[in-house]
Amino acid sequence: MKSYSCHGRKAAACLICAIFIICAIFVATPVNAAEALDAKITVSYDFQEDFDMIFNCKVYSSGNFENVRLSVEFNGETVVLTPDFDDPETGLYRFTFRGVSAAEMTYVAKATLIANIGNTEYKSEVKQACIRDYAMALINFYDDIYNSDTKAKKLCTAYVDMLNYGAAAQKYFGKNTSNLANKDLTSAQQKMASSLPTS
Repeated sequence: MKSYSCHGRKAAACLICAIFIICAIFVATPVNAAEALDAKITVSYDFQEDFDMIFNCKVYSSGNFENVRLSVEFNGETVVLTPDFDDPETGLYRFTFRGVSAAEMTYVAKATLIANIGNTEYKSEVKQACIRDYAMALINFYDDIYNSDTKAKKLCTAYVDMLNYGAAAQKYFGKNTSNLANKDLTSAQQKMASSLPTS
């Protein structure tokens, strides 16, 4: 009986180890890992009461893709968008990420285009977008002609005002205050504002 009990315990221990090993293999092995999706994503912006990011996507990979969607990671949350416009024949898709607040101008959106063929998922490279970075790029681009071009002057003034407004909103709501929207404006660019910020 002792010999049987000993062998029984060994067999049970071996069986438990085998189960753990098999479970570990299944947990660690990805099923239907995402394939690369050849796509180009460009971003435009719509500034009204809130700020919208518009992602225009062009798919270059060939295949009958289904369930084309855009995954956007923003401020610690992930939202999956369906297209506002789609034309599978040309591979063109448009998505709108809506409702970015003034206090969120400095947050970076990370967008990934995702599609399926059967059970296989395809993902594009990540496209990053940030409202503050976009505004600063335009201000810097038009900086040299600010004093000689009326349209450039109006545009720069609008974007400097917008960044100052964003910084004020960040302070008021306590959002990302270590990275204020107007922190990269030079003293000369701050003078482009319609009125200088009081703080």
